[in-house]
Amino acid sequence: EKVKAIKMLHYLADYADLHFNEEEALQERIQYPGLLEHRQKHEDFRRSVSELFEMLEEEEGPSEKFVEAVHRNVTEWLYGHIKGFDVSVASYMHMNNIPDLL
Repeated sequence: EKVKAIKMLHYLADYADLHFNEEEALQERIQYPGLLEHRQKHEDFRRSVSELFEMLEEEEGPSEKFVEAVHRNVTEWLYGHIKGFDVSVASYMHMNNIPDLL
């Protein structure tokens, strides 16, 4: 179970890096005014994933505490981020008639 959890975290970290880098590049191209704040949120997420790695290393395997931390720091974070920050970028593009560059 611990190996599966480690693989999941590696996949999540790699996917987040790819997605966040593309998202930040788009925001730079459209001169999105909230880029610095958005970038900080991405760094917060990366730090959370790093903390999950540390938690997992200290334990025999994915404990209930670890699963709760994943839910709180990954699932809820991603949902809130997409619903808030990512929607605000789309709204900015729409309000300024910027074509979808993705």
